Formats: sequence, structure tokens, C-alpha cells
Amino acid sequence: QKGQEIDRSIVDALTNPGDFPDDEVLVPVDLTGVAEQFPQKRLVCEDSGMLDTEAMVQHLGLRGTASAMVQAQQRFLANPRAEPEEERAKPMSAKDWRESWDVEME
Repeated sequence: QKGQEIDRSIVDALTNPGDFPDDEVLVPVDLTGVAEQFPQKRLVCEDSGMLDTEAMVQHLGLRGTASAMVQAQQRFLANPRAEPEEERAKPMSAKDWRESWDVEME
């Protein structure tokens, strides 16, 4: 809601679904619009390969970061680059996301 404080736990949940229940459905986001606001044009932490939530909060604040994540999901749905549907990311369970992340990190 407008004017309400945004709790850090909400931002953390939006940016890192690692603690979600296995069956929670995660939806894709397109962060390219947000990344353009940063000097390095990327939002991924070089050490972990994960989204750099701390940099987002420092640059955008809690409300701005939460808003950016909502806008990123809207951007994904709008598909401004007209990506073919079969090539686009699909919703997945939190369990599948964690498993795919574990494989990528190996």
C-alpha cells in the first residue's frame, strides 16, 4: 500500500525464494530495466552468482527494490523483446528452482 513501510523480509522473499516451501510456484522476472539503473548494468553478485539484493536496497531503498521486483515481473509478462514463447522462462516450484540452482553452481 502507498505510504506503508516495506519490511526487509518482504524484499528478501521477493529477491531470493530459497526458503520458500517446495511447492511454492515462482514466476519469472525480467530485471533488464532495473539493471540499467546501475553503473555496472548488472545486478548479479560476482561471488555468488545470485541477485545482489544488498546493492539494490542500497541504491533503491526497500520500497524501490520491492517496486522494481514487481515491475520486473510485469516486464517479463509484457515481453518487450518479443521472445518466442517456447524460449521463455516458465514458472517453476521453489524445489525445482533450488535444484536447478544447485546444478548451475556445481
